[in-house]
Amino acid sequence: MQEEITNGVVAAVKFVAYYIIWSFVLFNLGRVSLLLVTLGQYPRGLDAQRHVNQISLVGILVLVLAWSVVAIYNNTLASMPNISFEADGYAAVQFQR
Repeated sequence: MQEEITNGVVAAVKFVAYYIIWSFVLFNLGRVSLLLVTLGQYPRGLDAQRHVNQISLVGILVLVLAWSVVAIYNNTLASMPNISFEADGYAAVQFQR
């Protein structure tokens, strides 16, 4: 009896997590991204209802792309040298982390 209740609770939590993450967050992120890229042409009307999984996949890709851009920035561009020129004409180079 306790195992059935546990399985029911786990199934309910999985359903809620799926609905919140996949069907709401990723779908809306993908939808907004597609609307921006296509200048408001896609997805509109029934296309948004017919292509839910494809639009959510675009949301995943946008999230991964944003995460990659932040990672690249933090590992390369943020550690660029800070070059300042002193009064005596020499350049001072400092790396900031």
